[in-house]
Amino acid sequence: MFKEPWIRLVTGSPVAEEREPATAKTWTVNNDGRVMPDGFGGSVLCVSADAPGYDETRVFNGDVYVSGSDHARSRAVWRQFANHHFLKLKGNLDITNTELGSVILPFLEEVDGDIYIGGNADLRQVVMPNLRRVTGSIRIEKKAELHSLKFLKLAHIGRVEGEQILGDLKIQKNPKLGCDDASSCKDTSEADGGGFYMPSLTTVESDIQISSNQRLLSFDFRALKTVGASIDVSMNNRLRAFRLPALQQVGANCTSSHGANCGIFTVAINPSLIGFRIPTLQAVLRKILIDGNRSLESFGPAAQIKRLGAYEVTRNRKLCERTRADLTIRLLKNNGGALTISEILINGNKSDGNCKTQCPTLFECSILWTSKVEN
Repeated sequence: MFKEPWIRLVTGSPVAEEREPATAKTWTVNNDGRVMPDGFGGSVLCVSADAPGYDETRVFNGDVYVSGSDHARSRAVWRQFANHHFLKLKGNLDITNTELGSVILPFLEEVDGDIYIGGNADLRQVVMPNLRRVTGSIRIEKKAELHSLKFLKLAHIGRVEGEQILGDLKIQKNPKLGCDDASSCKDTSEADGGGFYMPSLTTVESDIQISSNQRLLSFDFRALKTVGASIDVSMNNRLRAFRLPALQQVGANCTSSHGANCGIFTVAINPSLIGFRIPTLQAVLRKILIDGNRSLESFGPAAQIKRLGAYEVTRNRKLCERTRADLTIRLLKNNGGALTISEILINGNKSDGNCKTQCPTLFECSILWTSKVEN
């Protein structure tokens, strides 16, 4: 039993350790991400003898490492960090293999470092409603019970230092992400984002990887405009749809020193995926790769596409090649970007009757070698 004031992250009713009920204060976060006194409704955040603002600077210098391999030290570090309601962390946040059921940091606004949360068997939710910027990477992976991620105000991930691109967003191998109830794992509706909320994210300086989340039904990066390196959406068994309605560039930070894998937009082996939207996409430096999505019927249209290094659409057996796969090539030509493309491969999709592609390869692409074509 801890004697000093401390914070415990919980999902049920709060308990103030070694405190009289009259002196303890409870703080909650409502569905809009606002921090409220207890009684206003929302998820339980903490029980503390001190109101928010207890620390004058509210800047934590150093790494916060919480590990199940050293429970005593981890509790001490976490208690020091959480009790002071810090606004900024100058260091890394690493939570690995602990017994925590929730990671909820309502006041944290900036992390000058990386966030890694992995291997926590009981972790059900990660909520940072006021986090706005992370200068490093965010990796959330291998959590058996995780069903909810909420970063409501997060706008920017990563940084660029000379030729070095820093800042990935990787959400992978979370088998229950998207469930509305972690114990029964009932499916959420597509409208609610599948338990995955980053509505303010505009920029990721390096890669985005959303992969192997077995029950994720949908996601919506509604504000995302720029991805500095690559996007990979793959092997999400129940993913049915996703939206990138503001995305403009993929590969914005790539140079020759970053190699051929920088600047690729991949959507691959999502067996339940029916469609995805990229209406404002203007440039993909290296390649668009759409492969092995057996239920895919449509994508795009990329109505503003002007630059595309290569285009590969293969093994999507319900995707009509002429009306769906070829459309990106037509739009590219009409937008004046025909000379930017160096490789085309369209095959193994729906090609019977009127669905046969006009562009099986670059040199066989009749669309590119004729006058302006209609959409």
